[in-house]
Amino acid sequence: MAYDSARRVVVLFGGNLNTSQGETWEWDGIGWFQHTPVHQPPVRDGHALAYDSARRVMVLLEAYGGDQRGGTWEWDGTDWTQRTSAHRPPSLYAHAMAYDSVRGVVVLFGGYVWDTGEERLLSETWEWDGTDWAQRAPAQEPLARRGHALAYDSNRGVVVLF
Repeated sequence: MAYDSARRVVVLFGGNLNTSQGETWEWDGIGWFQHTPVHQPPVRDGHALAYDSARRVMVLLEAYGGDQRGGTWEWDGTDWTQRTSAHRPPSLYAHAMAYDSVRGVVVLFGGYVWDTGEERLLSETWEWDGTDWAQRAPAQEPLARRGHALAYDSNRGVVVLF
């Protein structure tokens, strides 16, 4: 889940491959409201969500699901739209994302892929600019990991990994 600062709600998209549930919920500080959009991402768990405040959309990168690669989706408060791009991260699971408001990009780090039947952790950094994903090659990068968290520190202008 992530916070939509324009609409002042927390947005949650979730599912479970075992129960075939894919749901969009919002919390306004008083109660939960379930949306029934016309379109939505496939049922997934292990995905990541971040709010792009410049474009006023939630960005979701699907997690790995069987033979399908993860897709990019955006939530505008009414409906989900699948976005296509020339490039995209591999089919990840348990990755993390945060929005860098100074540079205007969603930053993605880590997660894992299934490689020849085994989990392989990644230390890749990707950025979504609203049109395309681009892999970055920083001079220094954290160790490969999964199940971590990213957050944007607006005072220092940096994305923090925990």
